[in-house]
Amino acid sequence: MRLRRDLLLFGVLAAAALAGGWWLLSHRPGGAVEAWQRAAEARAGKTVAAPAEAFRAKLCDSGACVLVEAGGLAFLFGAGEGASASMQAHGLMRTDVDLVLIPDLDLESVAGLPGVARAARQAGRAETLKVNGPDGLVAIVDGANLLASSDQAVRLAVGLDGLDEGMAGRVVFDSGVVAIRVFRSADGRGRAYRVDFDDKSLVLAGCRAGAETIQAAIRGGKSAAAILSSGSTVLAPGTQRCPDVAEVLKAAVQGKLSATLIVPDSAKEAIEAWRELIGASPEAGARLGEGGMELDLTGEKPVVRD
Repeated sequence: MRLRRDLLLFGVLAAAALAGGWWLLSHRPGGAVEAWQRAAEARAGKTVAAPAEAFRAKLCDSGACVLVEAGGLAFLFGAGEGASASMQAHGLMRTDVDLVLIPDLDLESVAGLPGVARAARQAGRAETLKVNGPDGLVAIVDGANLLASSDQAVRLAVGLDGLDEGMAGRVVFDSGVVAIRVFRSADGRGRAYRVDFDDKSLVLAGCRAGAETIQAAIRGGKSAAAILSSGSTVLAPGTQRCPDVAEVLKAAVQGKLSATLIVPDSAKEAIEAWRELIGASPEAGARLGEGGMELDLTGEKPVVRD
């Protein structure tokens, strides 16, 4: 009997020691921060697939990128500096991205490619991540692979354009349910992409695309909405690589877009001034696009969520 009581007492003391040790570890200076970081890393490594019927686009911070989910697939538009950190902050990091769409080869669109490749690998992605973009992308992708990894495994590869279909653009992706077409600017430096799914279209245009390229991408789309980059000669005088906001808003009106988000390229800190510029053309029905904002095309009418 005494032996049994001794064993019971030993078990109670061991349990108390373990509990006390756990408390000390979790409550030591920095312990809570480390626990939060581990939990955040675990969340970032888990891919939550979008519902098959979903069609939505979520903006990263400062226009660094846009995550598009359509028909259960995922696409990343743009990979600016800090794209991977912004995706993780907004819960957008996914390991199953089907294609990265690069609108131009400016640093604002490609500086984050190494980080995206590294984050995807750390989150558990094993497959090569394909990237589509303008001529000259091969050198950018090679450099990103070199920066992202010290081993010989290729984590990024160039996805080629399809055949030229004239005014219908070029097909760069087609699952049979979701199709993506690219429309190139006259000088070949900029691109606008159109994602088609469920008789709806989403146009994504970078700064080098220009108003004419935006209009070409909208043409042929069904119930089209758009996320468009813009500059402003009013807020940032001088030569702008982005089309002026007045040109972008005019293209939105002419294309009869059902919803439009304008992502500013210059003077981003002047948020209220940008809202005023966009609000000066109410017929465009456009809103200022900011980090974390979502454009949802799933229902009958597009919905913008802050």
